Amino acid sequence: MTDHAHALICGPQPSLSIGGKMKSLTTLLIVGVLMTCSWKFGPEIRKQVKTLYWQRACTNFALEDDWVAYEEDAIAAGELAKVTGADRKNSWNDSEYFTITDGASSKLLGCYLVPRCATELQSLIGGGAPSGPVVFLHSRRAKNGASRLVQVELSLIGRTLRKDADAKNVADDQVLKIQVIKPAGLFSDAQLQKTSGWWHRGLSETPFGKLRVFAGQPDLADDSHFTIVYHDELAHGTLDCWLQADDSVRVEMRDPLKLQ
Repeated sequence: MTDHAHALICGPQPSLSIGGKMKSLTTLLIVGVLMTCSWKFGPEIRKQVKTLYWQRACTNFALEDDWVAYEEDAIAAGELAKVTGADRKNSWNDSEYFTITDGASSKLLGCYLVPRCATELQSLIGGGAPSGPVVFLHSRRAKNGASRLVQVELSLIGRTLRKDADAKNVADDQVLKIQVIKPAGLFSDAQLQKTSGWWHRGLSETPFGKLRVFAGQPDLADDSHFTIVYHDELAHGTLDCWLQADDSVRVEMRDPLKLQ
């Protein structure tokens, strides 16, 4: 190797120019800022991403209109539990259906739906996990153009109280719990706008074992409207529901059709 080549390899390296130093300092500064933001805002960013993910699942949630969201007939509930995997579930990944059993004998009495997305979203926005069957979950838009997530639960406590021998002494209980949620945006949180109840004496007094509620359906022709179909011991009924501009939900019962 020549002395000239040796000097090129082993000689002192040229120092960085002013521009090179500035570029290196800028890079270090950006990395530092990103690391600081990740440490400080990372949990909030992760929470927002999760909120948007589960919110999207909720706003698009829908089952076919012949799917049952709540079943009290023991035989039909057993079949529903088998089809949905509720009779052998160990986690959310196994089934979004749950079973109602007799505490003393563990006999299966009913089966009902609670979508995972509803539980996950409610835990993120502080709304409280669903405590009963979710019979409707979808986005709706009021006449004023405000888009909302609407969740409707059937009162499970009220229903299970009626399976006891002294059920005739149970007071008329809330049939539906209705929640209206303002969706989160990229930089805004989801907000629970209104929680309300709906009562109906006839439905409340339906003996346990005689009520079946199908998965609620959004109306494709009216963004504010959705329906919930049910069967009780005597009739086949439909609840018409409309999201209002004040974030309330108007519920009307159609004249029921007598079961043959």
